[in-house]
Amino acid sequence: MSVKDPNFERLFNDVAQWQDKTFPGQTIEQKITHLKKELVELAQAPRDASEQADVLILVVGIFATCGAKSPRDVLAAAHAKHEINKLRRWIAQDDGTWAHDKEYSV
Repeated sequence: MSVKDPNFERLFNDVAQWQDKTFPGQTIEQKITHLKKELVELAQAPRDASEQADVLILVVGIFATCGAKSPRDVLAAAHAKHEINKLRRWIAQDDGTWAHDKEYSV
């Protein structure tokens, strides 16, 4: 299915409303448990845009559940965190990932 005019504001509002209606009373912890399951599916098919989208949709829903009122709230949080990450020192891990140096504070 193709969306004629995709934009993040419409996605944010649609996801928040749909999740509230479809999964009433779902807690943040339950949404995180669902996200973990979707991450396993994404790990099995990392280039699958549908699996990537599942993760994004769940993250948007978590933001909305935690009080984000608009996509601007999501983007502001992401930009703020990214600025912190850019200032951190990063250490290569044995498994090929990177972790920030917890001894070095920003």
